[in-house]
Amino acid sequence: MSNFRTFLIALVIVLFISLTSIVTIYTDFLWFNDVGYESVFTKTVLTKIVTGVVFGGFFWIFLTVNIIVARRLAPKIYYLAPKLSFRAVIQQVKPYVDKYFAAIFILTSVVLAFIIGAAMSSQWELWLRYFNQVSAGISDPIFKQDISFYLFSLPALESLIAYFFTVIVLTTIISVAIHFLDGAIIPDGGSDMFAPHVKAHLSWLAALLILNLAGYWTLKIYNLLYSPTGNVVFGASYTDVNATMPALRILIVISIIAAILFLINIYFRGWRLPLIAVGLVGATWLLAVNIYPAVVQAYRVAPNELSREKPYIKNNISFTRKAYNLDEISEHKFPALANLDVADLAANQDTLGNVRLWDWQPLKRTYSQIQEIRLYYEFADVDLDRYTIDDNYRQVTLSARELSTEKLPETAKTWINEHLVFTHGYGAVMSPVNEVSPEGLPKLFIKNIPPVSSTNIKITQPAIYYGEKTDDYIITNTKTREFDFPKGDKNEYTTYEGTGGIKATGLAKAAFTLRFSSLKLLFSDEVNSKSRILFRRNIMDRVERISPFLQYDSYPYLVFVD
Repeated sequence: MSNFRTFLIALVIVLFISLTSIVTIYTDFLWFNDVGYESVFTKTVLTKIVTGVVFGGFFWIFLTVNIIVARRLAPKIYYLAPKLSFRAVIQQVKPYVDKYFAAIFILTSVVLAFIIGAAMSSQWELWLRYFNQVSAGISDPIFKQDISFYLFSLPALESLIAYFFTVIVLTTIISVAIHFLDGAIIPDGGSDMFAPHVKAHLSWLAALLILNLAGYWTLKIYNLLYSPTGNVVFGASYTDVNATMPALRILIVISIIAAILFLINIYFRGWRLPLIAVGLVGATWLLAVNIYPAVVQAYRVAPNELSREKPYIKNNISFTRKAYNLDEISEHKFPALANLDVADLAANQDTLGNVRLWDWQPLKRTYSQIQEIRLYYEFADVDLDRYTIDDNYRQVTLSARELSTEKLPETAKTWINEHLVFTHGYGAVMSPVNEVSPEGLPKLFIKNIPPVSSTNIKITQPAIYYGEKTDDYIITNTKTREFDFPKGDKNEYTTYEGTGGIKATGLAKAAFTLRFSSLKLLFSDEVNSKSRILFRRNIMDRVERISPFLQYDSYPYLVFVD
């Protein structure tokens, strides 16, 4: 009965995890479809699945082959050794291992394959970039590789090396455990602790691991272009090119020799050759890769650093200029004149009239004090922009008046208020960067609720449903009216007029109920078939989901359109 209960609990957990994943995928699809980017969702999901299946599947096959080899080579009788204390333990454990081996193996291998596949699928963007890379048309001066290699290929190859290292190490650990349980490894057996077939099997795995290290050190050579060791330049320096690079190449050759020695040792008794191999690799790494470059830097570069580093400094400057298209700029002498007069000031009023006096941090506090109007409004940030105001091109500061449900009174923090009533912020403020009122406050071009403008820029749609503070979902077009803005002692209400949001139909409503862990969404009488669910409203989260391949500015800013 206890086994059956355990099975039921495990089954419920698996079903819950599966259902949660399905709900997340389905609701994400609805969202991408709503914003018109279902192709991004499809490609992302398919790439994740393919990446996970390929890498998880390869690990499972590699592990399975090694386990089959280990089991088929298991001795028919327990391997004899001078000391037999472990043999008694194995004799007691082995019958249970043999009886449940298939179940244990399937469970362990599938779980590990799933974990590794999931970990690799999280790098889906890396592999999309790799398989869709294009040439940059510019080669680096050290290795003559196209720049696209460092942008797309090198990160993917580094991930691949790390993956193979994980696969080999996990397989080795599991293989050792199987050999031990099969009585082919006797810890107290002295020089005969490994059966011959175990030695052969582990030697192959060790050779693969060392070859993988050789691949890692090969990529380390290319990573010298990112080296921080130079004192006067970032990137490949004299020491990197003339000391570290040759040392790494020697280390690669030594590693290949070490892998061969592991394989040759299969036909010899003892572990002398593998110990020599590991010693060679360790000594080369310590002396050639670490000590030798330090000596070169200290005694050959440091006494005459500028001369040694000059060609690498030129490379750094040249490629920095190319990166920012500064290599296309022509240089001209522009001597400063000391004859500034009133006429020059009058001729440059567009520039002088936009010299910024207001700092954004105290200005944000000032906006909060004079324009938040109610406690539940908040100015998340103050941005700088330029607009043509009354025929003059002006630099201005502006900020959106967003709604923060966290600032609602505790008694008002109900599900209906947080998700159906208080759905959006309202309006914005704008002020010139260089003007101050007689009271010492910013001169406001746009202010108050509803927005009042003293310029040609008018706000016709003041409701803010998406912004920097909108981190929770809302439901619009319900039977409950949405709070629009305060008007004296009363409140004005509105109905969402936008086209965004996902229709709260039966299946979608049930899915979002599970995603948001809220039964109120499913059973509320206020939500009907015309209602729309708006989630993922944070503007940064929104754009990063739509275009995950771009790198964004940390601070989004408000824009008045048309």
